[in-house]
Amino acid sequence: MLLNGAWVIGEMQRRSTRFGAAIDRFTLILHSNMVKIFKDAEEISWLVIKQSLRSSSSKDGH
Repeated sequence: MLLNGAWVIGEMQRRSTRFGAAIDRFTLILHSNMVKIFKDAEEISWLVIKQSLRSSSSKDGH
C-alpha cells in the first residue's frame, strides 16, 4: 500500500472533523447534564443544611 502524505493528512482531518463534531456534541450534552446534576445537588445540600440548622437551633431553644 502506497501512503501519500497529503491523502493521509486529508483523511485524518476529515475523520477528526466528523467524529470531533460528534464528540463535541456529546461532551456538550454531558456537560449540561452534569451542570444540572450539580445544581440539583447544591439545592439539596442547602435544604439539608437549612434543615439541620433549624433542628439544631430548635434543640438549643428547648
